[in-house]
Amino acid sequence: MIDPYRNSALQCYRDCATRYKFDWELNLVQIGRGESHDVRYGVAFHAAMATLYTGSYGAATLQRAWEAFKDAYPADQYPGDLVGVQAGKTQQNAGNALWDYARTTWRQDCIDYEVLEVETQSTPAGQGEYDRTLTLDLVLRDKRSGGVIGVDHKTVGKYLNDEYWSKYEPSSQVRMYAADVKARYGSFAGFVINGFSMMHRDRAYTPRKGPNKGVQLPAGDWFEHARMAYHVNQRKMDAEEANLRATVDQIAASRATNTWSYNTDRCHGNSMFECPYYRICEPAYAWEDDRELIEEWYRVVCGRRVGNGRCQRDPNHDGDHDATPQPDAQPVPVVPFEMPALSNVED
Repeated sequence: MIDPYRNSALQCYRDCATRYKFDWELNLVQIGRGESHDVRYGVAFHAAMATLYTGSYGAATLQRAWEAFKDAYPADQYPGDLVGVQAGKTQQNAGNALWDYARTTWRQDCIDYEVLEVETQSTPAGQGEYDRTLTLDLVLRDKRSGGVIGVDHKTVGKYLNDEYWSKYEPSSQVRMYAADVKARYGSFAGFVINGFSMMHRDRAYTPRKGPNKGVQLPAGDWFEHARMAYHVNQRKMDAEEANLRATVDQIAASRATNTWSYNTDRCHGNSMFECPYYRICEPAYAWEDDRELIEEWYRVVCGRRVGNGRCQRDPNHDGDHDATPQPDAQPVPVVPFEMPALSNVED
């Protein structure tokens, strides 16, 4: 059991305690199956964004960001068939989105904001048994007002509409991050979700309403970028602190008695998702009694979280932790994408 109280662990327990046991207590991963395409794509995009915000504005930094994306998730490791919500999460669509973001939003951010932190891991002090580990993508200080802002990057295969934005209010993740920023900087001006919608059209489409009304939109990959700001006051932070403590107490009770509830609403999400522990839960295997059967499909790994991934090496390995997953699909040919030049930029 390592790094047990990240927000993702707490949310996992709230969703399904049995999944928490397999994932965070036993550190089981499916044999021959690495992290999902969505997870790896998000990690790669985070690597690119981190490169942008740790460099000075210009074409050279953008090119380094693009290389960081490709290094984090090489094209020859993509699944052979991207369908549904994954269809637009291609390498070229990421390159187009990064280029557009760099010449617009990032350029303006370099003018308006001072970068205070990029992908910094912190553990709020003074919590004792309620310690949690947080990794915030970006912390900015507004040069105009002096306010400190937390930012989290999201890459999704859905529209950035009211339905999407509403999922972050209320949000344990947002409230935890807000409290952490306020505790470390003494003030908090707001939290921003920096969203990237990576989509695909099978055919050309002409909207009947909205900003593109009457304009034919071509078939193929397309992206959209938008931001949403959230206000988190002290009352919301206090509510999340109480929520954290209640969940940690429940985890401790499950661990002490080895009793873990399950939630069948979380076994299947949609055509692209099935809980990775379905093979264990469907026959109602128990790790203590059915380990030999379980180990035909799963293995125990180290469990240390390395950035946004999990160390895939054996539990008692020597040396550095390594989150490199093993691809579970055949590679597909990918047309190389050359990052266009940024206009009106001097490096």
